Amino acid sequence: MIKHKMHFYRYMRVSAKGTDMIQRKSRTRIFKALCTIGVMGLVLPAIASPLNPSSQRPQNNAPQRNNPSQNSPRQSSPRQNTQRQAPQQSPPVHARREVVRTPNYVPRGNPQQTQMPRQTNPGQQSPPVRTRPPISNPRWPLNQGQNNPPIIQRQPTSRPQVFPGGGGRPGVQANPDVRNQRQFTRTPQGRHYDNGLQLRKGFQVTAAWQRPYFPHGHAHYPYYRPSYMQGSVYISPYAFFFGVNAPFLDPSHCSEYRPSIEFIDAPVYQGVNCIGFEDEHYENYLSRGDLESSEPGLNNAINELSETFQGGNIDSLITLIDPNVSIAVYLRGAYSYSMPSSDYVDLTRDAIQSTQNVQLNITDLHQRAPGVFSVSGTETYTALNGAYRKVYMSFVLQDFGGQWTLTQVGTAPDRIQNW
Repeated sequence: MIKHKMHFYRYMRVSAKGTDMIQRKSRTRIFKALCTIGVMGLVLPAIASPLNPSSQRPQNNAPQRNNPSQNSPRQSSPRQNTQRQAPQQSPPVHARREVVRTPNYVPRGNPQQTQMPRQTNPGQQSPPVRTRPPISNPRWPLNQGQNNPPIIQRQPTSRPQVFPGGGGRPGVQANPDVRNQRQFTRTPQGRHYDNGLQLRKGFQVTAAWQRPYFPHGHAHYPYYRPSYMQGSVYISPYAFFFGVNAPFLDPSHCSEYRPSIEFIDAPVYQGVNCIGFEDEHYENYLSRGDLESSEPGLNNAINELSETFQGGNIDSLITLIDPNVSIAVYLRGAYSYSMPSSDYVDLTRDAIQSTQNVQLNITDLHQRAPGVFSVSGTETYTALNGAYRKVYMSFVLQDFGGQWTLTQVGTAPDRIQNW
């Protein structure tokens, strides 16, 4: 009994010592954990403060928001954003209208100057104005023109004729600016000019009927039609480049505002073949040696037409375009419709890109009225079968605001046929 009590008391003492030891170890662990937490609480903010500058800012940021002078340098006002984005927009390109100025030019912004009337010789009368009777259907088909006045052989002029040769356009010497303009014409890029004229950006052609007409895969004029339907489409001025240019246009962007006076040269047909332009006994100004002095800027305007259709430079056509003047289109000598000048430029740009081996031969320059001249000739191109074909083209240049301006265009095929 006594032994059992002694063992019991000894066990109790050992148990008490073990409990005290466990409690001391637990308290030590808890103390160490608390110390670690405290140290981390002091060390972490000191480490994080250099990495996060915003942690050192005062809690109350309201005065800084209200005061623009205390804004962060990374923040900018809307005006600064606008100024920063402005250089991304390319500035307007200059339309070189000054190269076709006439003696009647009046600089803009000077209302005190008035336009001087065009001077004519006292004993010389102005050429008669030619008008034609209206046709029953100004769209298509056109009159065959069976009873036409006889055509007279033209006198040779000093302007050289270039005949088609090898592949591509003629190797005309040009400065780097002209070469860049020709290169731009064949790109899908758009362009904005300082006179308000804007060229559309090219879009990718996807329809099967479009691909043969646009070998580069893009077009600029967006209102072509796939097929002809009488009364619902118009004929393009470049439709007579058979199989090369898209021939039909949607009527939504064409209007029938027939000019009161027609100055275009009319073609003459014998059967289905064109034999030239109608002769009305006007003097051919191409044979005059004083053209530059008598009509300043007119010779430059003719050269710009040649550079457009023979050199493939759409910027040369821009020099003759007034954005506020529509273009009257004549097909085989008869009025068909009128269209905005910007649309005509886009059509011409598509035609330049699609037509191969183009040679423009200017043969006639007639004065239709004071300040009005018709320029006519033939444009040679390569047809789909590899043969050379011609399109008879006529342009009317009028003195508008002291600058030669294109107002009427006419085209006619060398041989009448269906598309």
